[in-house]
Amino acid sequence: MNPMHQLTPVCVRYKVILSFFLLLTNELWMHGRICALERQLLAARLPRGWELREALEKLDKELYDNGPGPERPFVSALKNPCWAVRKGADDGELSCLPYAMVMGGFHCGAASLWQALYKHPLVVKSDVSRWHFWAEMDKTMSGYLAGTSRAAARIAAWPLQVEAAAKGLASSGAAGLGFGDAGSIAWFRRQQKILLDGSSSTFAFYWSPNVRAHRAYVKAMVPCWDGCHKAHREGAERDSCLGDCYATARQADRQFAANLGLPYNDISLPLLVSAVYGRRPPKMVVLMRNPVDRLYSAYWRYGHYRDKFGPNPEAFEEYTRGQLTALKHCMNRNGSESEISCLLHFETWGLEEEKLYFHADQLLRGVYSVWLEVWLKFFDRKDLLVVRSEDYFADPVEVYSRVAEWLGLDPSAIDYHARIERLGKAKTPAEAAQAMQAPVDDKLWNEIRQILLRGEREDVLRYEFNSRQAKLAAQGQQEQGVTGNSDGGRPPMSAAIRRELTEFYAPYNQRLAQLLEDPNFIRGWN
Repeated sequence: MNPMHQLTPVCVRYKVILSFFLLLTNELWMHGRICALERQLLAARLPRGWELREALEKLDKELYDNGPGPERPFVSALKNPCWAVRKGADDGELSCLPYAMVMGGFHCGAASLWQALYKHPLVVKSDVSRWHFWAEMDKTMSGYLAGTSRAAARIAAWPLQVEAAAKGLASSGAAGLGFGDAGSIAWFRRQQKILLDGSSSTFAFYWSPNVRAHRAYVKAMVPCWDGCHKAHREGAERDSCLGDCYATARQADRQFAANLGLPYNDISLPLLVSAVYGRRPPKMVVLMRNPVDRLYSAYWRYGHYRDKFGPNPEAFEEYTRGQLTALKHCMNRNGSESEISCLLHFETWGLEEEKLYFHADQLLRGVYSVWLEVWLKFFDRKDLLVVRSEDYFADPVEVYSRVAEWLGLDPSAIDYHARIERLGKAKTPAEAAQAMQAPVDDKLWNEIRQILLRGEREDVLRYEFNSRQAKLAAQGQQEQGVTGNSDGGRPPMSAAIRRELTEFYAPYNQRLAQLLEDPNFIRGWN
């Protein structure tokens, strides 16, 4: 079917543009010329931001009702995306979303990087900083905003506290006015506080963390599932009944997407994030590690895998082959679009997929290009900073500094943490002026360095050990004196299963390099 025929009013404005871009794209693909300009043009196929408000209202009305929007605009004077709690009110009470997110991946160094960034004195602490809000459909926007309410108050108060300090210093005749050096009032006026989310579940939106965008599927599946269990306690009849439920729920979900005028595979968590943030997209940081090493790390990190399959490389091989076989079987039996659909919606395809232990989630987390491609449909490339985990493991302090700079977090503020902390508690101009006299020290920077150097140390040691062992195994050798556990951690992965996993991930890695326009990013992965 001509894709133009599927567009409904929500996409009407894109018809002419889309026709031109499709013609252009076909010609360029014939010559194998993929560049950044093409992808920017292709992004015009879909609406973004608050152009998706109508879709958001139907997909998740609670997000629509309680989040920002044209009728609840952001406060332009603040760096962090915040809006007035009550429309038209001038009482200063704000609701705020995170300015930035370290949104993945698991076992890629994201946790320690976030912890180090969270220590920065301009990052405001909240009760929901790692709440996994987007990836868990039962968590509400109203609850999320309640968890950030105290942080929002501190963000709103900060500019007033800086001005109070200026007033207090002027009254006392103290120095510190009019100069732009770090620690001066002029410097403080340039600093703004932000919220930073550290939920590593946000980036890779395979089915489980993506259900928030698929309530139509849940609405159709739940009563059907319950009905089958009531009518048939067990056996083939119940399984047949449940099989029909999957098909019915899938069709209901697809029809819902069609009614919105949006491609089914793009009904996703990135769409929801874009629709909520509107004109103020968050800055998103993603760490990506060789997916084979990431998978092995996950197996040894979570006890339920070892409990079920065993704490040894042979057990990992059994686990992995079962996951790979099930995923490939799904791809081979479900029609022309089965590959991408099995990656995006694996356990919706039937009982066989549903019964697979944890639904291949660890395998799916490593197909980075699939997730990134959809994020780039709803956000500009400049909104995402993608970092090689191997670079982070090699020099965490350098990567931390690079990420902090990208987020606009002045490193000088770390030395002035005591002034920032005391100023944030000041109630009067005199107290604010007194806060400006707090000493400068490197105490906080030392704490941050410890987090960075300690945070992923075990994983780094294991990563280096396993990489070395893999190279030796490929050459038919073994390191002298090594029994398979010399680093005090996990034994090395077998060369055979490493090759099999590398072959599986290779095309996704290649696509990732294309999306990033950086073939060097995947060096050593394939």
